[in-house]
Amino acid sequence: MRGLRFLLCATTAMGFATTGHAQTATATQPGAPATSTPAPATEQPVSIADIVVTGSRIVRDGYDAPTPVSVITEQEIRRGAPVTVADYVNQLPALQASNSPRTALATTGGGLGGANLMNLRNLGFARTLVLLNGRRVTPSTVTNAVDVNTLPQGLVSRVDVVTGGASAAWGSDAVSGVVNFILDTKFKGLKGGIQGGISEVGDAESISGDLSWGTGFNDDRGHVVLSFNGAYQGDAWLRDHDWYKGYKILTPNPAGSPTRLVLPNATANLTGTGLIISGPLRGTLFDESGGVASTAFPFGPVEIGLLQAGGTQNADLSLNNLQIAAPLKNLSLYGRVSYDFTDDLSGFVEASYGYSHSTNYSGTFWRVDSEPISINNAYLPSSVRDRMVAAGITSFNLSHMNQDIGIPQADNTRRLGRVLVGFSGSLGDNWKWDVSAQYGESRIRNAVNNNIIPSRVLAAINAIDDGAGNIICADPAARAAGCVPYNPFGSRELTAAQRNWMTFRSLAHVRMRQFVAGVNIQGDLFDLPAGAVTLAAGAEFRRDSGGVIDSDPIASQPAPIAYVSNLRPYRGTINVKEGYAELAVPVLKDSALGKSLDLNGAVRYTDYSTSGGVTTWKIGGSYSPIDDIEFRVTRSRDIRAPNISDLFLAGTSLVQFVTDPSDPIQAGRTVTVLQTTRGNTALDPEKALSLTAGVVLRPSFLPGFSASIDYYDVKISDAISVTSSQQIINFCAAGLTTFCSALTRNASGVLTDVSVQPFNARTEQARGVDIEVGYRIPDLGGGSLDLRALANYVDKLEIVSVNPNGTTSIITRAGEAGNNLGSFQGSPHWRGLMTATYAKEPWTVQLKGRFIGAAKMETDFGPNDINRNHVPSVFYLDAFASWDMKVGSGKGQFFVAVDNVLDKAPPVVASQDPLNNQGAGTNLVIYDAIGRSYRAGFRFQF
Repeated sequence: MRGLRFLLCATTAMGFATTGHAQTATATQPGAPATSTPAPATEQPVSIADIVVTGSRIVRDGYDAPTPVSVITEQEIRRGAPVTVADYVNQLPALQASNSPRTALATTGGGLGGANLMNLRNLGFARTLVLLNGRRVTPSTVTNAVDVNTLPQGLVSRVDVVTGGASAAWGSDAVSGVVNFILDTKFKGLKGGIQGGISEVGDAESISGDLSWGTGFNDDRGHVVLSFNGAYQGDAWLRDHDWYKGYKILTPNPAGSPTRLVLPNATANLTGTGLIISGPLRGTLFDESGGVASTAFPFGPVEIGLLQAGGTQNADLSLNNLQIAAPLKNLSLYGRVSYDFTDDLSGFVEASYGYSHSTNYSGTFWRVDSEPISINNAYLPSSVRDRMVAAGITSFNLSHMNQDIGIPQADNTRRLGRVLVGFSGSLGDNWKWDVSAQYGESRIRNAVNNNIIPSRVLAAINAIDDGAGNIICADPAARAAGCVPYNPFGSRELTAAQRNWMTFRSLAHVRMRQFVAGVNIQGDLFDLPAGAVTLAAGAEFRRDSGGVIDSDPIASQPAPIAYVSNLRPYRGTINVKEGYAELAVPVLKDSALGKSLDLNGAVRYTDYSTSGGVTTWKIGGSYSPIDDIEFRVTRSRDIRAPNISDLFLAGTSLVQFVTDPSDPIQAGRTVTVLQTTRGNTALDPEKALSLTAGVVLRPSFLPGFSASIDYYDVKISDAISVTSSQQIINFCAAGLTTFCSALTRNASGVLTDVSVQPFNARTEQARGVDIEVGYRIPDLGGGSLDLRALANYVDKLEIVSVNPNGTTSIITRAGEAGNNLGSFQGSPHWRGLMTATYAKEPWTVQLKGRFIGAAKMETDFGPNDINRNHVPSVFYLDAFASWDMKVGSGKGQFFVAVDNVLDKAPPVVASQDPLNNQGAGTNLVIYDAIGRSYRAGFRFQF
């Protein structure tokens, strides 16, 4: 059946189109390969005038900018056969913990579910600047992140990934680097393709297609290009994948050491029909009809806190409810018209539209030993009431999945519209200029279906007999509001009245608008013996505005109303004025002291309406003592300004489970609190000092070989961060009274509310090494062999916080694979991406390896802290094959691709999240949870 479904999918793709090699553009211009790390051997150099590789604003033949850039060509992307371009780019070792339809699966608020957000160096989406043809893209979120799914993809000729600070050249948010999607705006002809795919177990289905057309007019003085692409990716659920073994962290270990136990077959002490786990009625299990089961609940042999291990898996929240891939639909439309009015004056108009829609689920409204049941409850079986009287108790707490109510489902729709107008020209032989104005608007519709109102659920459960044989809600205020009783014992379909009382459909609209106008000029100032001194300079005005334009009246109330997605309306505007200058100075060329020495420097002054002025800069150089070797180094000061969410968030509330060391009932008890996150208009921009230093090798004795190794060190001061609710609680319990003001307790001292907001409160550091190697053998058995390898070693990834008492707290993420709360995820030390491609007409075959090194769940854990801390290394093998053919006057290509050929299961990584009773037992951000999957399709070009 699985093979048949794949065959049908592939046959469908074959029936739609025939395809050919896509037109490709090289990463660099001739004589300038050092602008990037080694150009992929799969590409032959093509002379392209005035191509800007994103490491610099300087455009000049033979100029090697010192900032490292990894370049992904169109041909490389097509040989990966991804459903979207982001799926391939996210495999680069330098990109870690990016948001995708397979990561932020439980996110329901803000419209982030299903979005593809780039994350360089694992330092966060907000510190990675995404460009389209070297220009900013209107943010898709209030945190300034861009959903790459909404960008035009059918014309992508290459992707430049700047793996160093680039704020002086490109502006704010480029702290960890830049991802620049370059489109082929001069394409001529017609090309397109379609492909389909499916996983080994029959889920995660996909189909995607694109069509692009371009032509010149008026003797090629004008040019028009149009492009369309669309894609669908299906969902996947944990229950359909047999690698899941229910591993979770149980703590504290009653034996004392180790403190934490990572055990399989672990689940929460609850059922879908109701269970009593404490007090004299412990073990009482209710059956489907709501009566008492004939046998007591079989608790597992290991029971710690809210979890048990080795018992029944029937009520496993993860197994029954966890999505490991969210369904996604996206499409984009792109059009561009350009015209050369004279030899020295050109203009263009560009417009694009992007659409993305996804649905993803939160968790059920589960309650472990916390759903209060009175002896007067009208639904309580009489036998249980009699036992309560005999035991001398008047109430107990029920453990209950509330599965009949269902799971809240986020329904996110994102739309991006963008219009760009520009002119460019030349002044004499050496000076060029351009001006442009761009307006874009992102609209996000964030609906949550079946959003639960916890207070109403508890009111409906608290039901009594009115003395006349009618069951009513016990609370008079709830009755007056229309409360409809609900039987928590057993399992039955809710009536429409019950569902209308306990759930609702929350709806919020998020809108982001961006206007950008800029002018740039470049030319040679004067000549030195080694060449011309070149200046690039410009100015830009930008206005970002938006926020949560409106939200549901129920969810936006300040009280804890909805289970998820309590968004409140807010708006904000940030005006930015900036100017920059970059200088390239050739010092040596073909001299006795070396083959070449180039210096590069840039400075940018930026004035923010919210926080004032700030200066960024970079200085660097590249030196080649001989043709075979080049050394490069760059030092820069970069910034990230607070975004609209950081500054103006009105208060987003959600229900959170935390551990309270100061709980008056039981120290360390897990309690439910309302967490409200707010903005802070007093924030300043983050400042980062970045250093990159490396060497590029192109040995003349080994033609076709090139390699680079670069060291990087990024230190961010005044980092904008939000301390988690759990950290605030822990700091207060430790005597740091500053944090206690964020906590609210009721008259009994039980924690009820936690308030969090961002501060410029800590420093963060990322340090490591990037390695890239390429080797091309142009004639091997009548074909060519291309080898390319990229690797990243993370030496340090730290959050450093200075506590109010002067002590320092350091959180280390390097060498970890745990599901961590807070600023960024854990990162194994080593990641690698390797390809071997053999092409002999008409066939091309490629093997690709993805390597993730060994790690620990938590580097701070010792042998007395946890019984299982090692996470083994993982190697995924992918395969690709294509066959070229003649299609009329054009070219066609049939291709097949298999990801995770060996069907490698993800390693065990138990979550450290207090909610780990609904965890995948691995890290979905790092590892492949889908398993072996297949894709096939056709491409064509005329």
